[in-house]
Amino acid sequence: MYNVSRAMLFRWQQKYDQGGPVALETKKTPGPASRLSPTQLSKLYAIITGSDPRQLEFDFGLWTRKIIRDLIRRELHRLTQEDVPAVDAERAEE
Repeated sequence: MYNVSRAMLFRWQQKYDQGGPVALETKKTPGPASRLSPTQLSKLYAIITGSDPRQLEFDFGLWTRKIIRDLIRRELHRLTQEDVPAVDAERAEE
């Protein structure tokens, strides 16, 4: 009916027996650790939440990964794409 193998059902049963319903909850896989220090992340957060990209001389009015990357390069002197985790970019675009 649900197209689940017997082995998977036994694994779920074992997890449930060992940890209860909490053991069956979906867990989000963490991404790579930020290469920005907590101070730099705080500064970046303050800039993003306190201004529009156009106020900082960017051509587009929404925060995108590219604009955040360019902002990091300009303001925090970091140069790689990995400095802009997707989660932070999504949060900034809200």
